[in-house]
Amino acid sequence: MASMLCVGTLMLTVMKMQDDVVVGKDKDGKPMSFNHPYLQCCLMFVGEFLCLIIFAFKSVITNNGGFSKQNINPLWMAIPCSFDLFGSSLLLLAMTMCAASVY
Repeated sequence: MASMLCVGTLMLTVMKMQDDVVVGKDKDGKPMSFNHPYLQCCLMFVGEFLCLIIFAFKSVITNNGGFSKQNINPLWMAIPCSFDLFGSSLLLLAMTMCAASVY
């Protein structure tokens, strides 16, 4: 439980720091910040996919060179994944509009 709290706080802090980075100036000379929540969400899901690759590698090692037989329909995984995608997109979009301490 404590690790989830620490990792969640770290993720929130890093994502907000990315939003506050000045990447250039617009035509009027005002500083432009990095405001791409959907790219951040995409990169977060790439990281989650890398965890899936590590899980598959661990499964091969522990089962003497073969995958363990899992009787799970892949479409059942689409339901929580779609909710996670929607929730993460809303989270990162909301973080561009408010302070991290308020969130």
